[in-house]
Amino acid sequence: MLEAINFLLEEIGATPVADEESTQPDVAGARRRLLTAKKAVQRRGYWFNRDEDITFSPNQESEITLPNNTLSYVSHNNAHHVLRGNRLYNSLDSTYKFTEGTTGLLISDLEWEEIPFSAQEVIKWMACNTYTRRELEDPARTQEILMELNQARMDLRHEEVQTTQLSLNGSPRAVRARSRVRPYSMGRSRNPIHPGG
Repeated sequence: MLEAINFLLEEIGATPVADEESTQPDVAGARRRLLTAKKAVQRRGYWFNRDEDITFSPNQESEITLPNNTLSYVSHNNAHHVLRGNRLYNSLDSTYKFTEGTTGLLISDLEWEEIPFSAQEVIKWMACNTYTRRELEDPARTQEILMELNQARMDLRHEEVQTTQLSLNGSPRAVRARSRVRPYSMGRSRNPIHPGG
């Protein structure tokens, strides 16, 4: 994250630092903007921080505790299982107690090093937008930054589409579907022993 912090510092004319924990006053502001933007970008849930069907079971106290870096969780089993802090709450029964596990969609707040470059770029430009707008009040530079942010968002979307298509095409269901039907076969099934017949 040091590179991104220094990028923000340079944008406002401050001196770059050698350490993220530097006591230089502008470093704390830059770091805070980056962490806020990091959560905002990841909250949407992309291929890199989304677990589609993850199961959590009750602990010894009959509570379901989720990881500390959880941004959101949606249970497939029950719409009344909601996230409160890092625990699941059953809003129908007004309790944190569960007798069985739950499976759902988990969105996590990953560390900077775990985030792909395309997402880091969106985070960097989003943080730059808010940081420079408040520090510089330069409309021309703000416009340039917004253009860079929009380009970074398009790059991230493009990478997500590519990644999602690859994972869908390689799924067992897609492979089975492609092996059964040939193009131009008029709906006839493919015979794996005699492919031509």
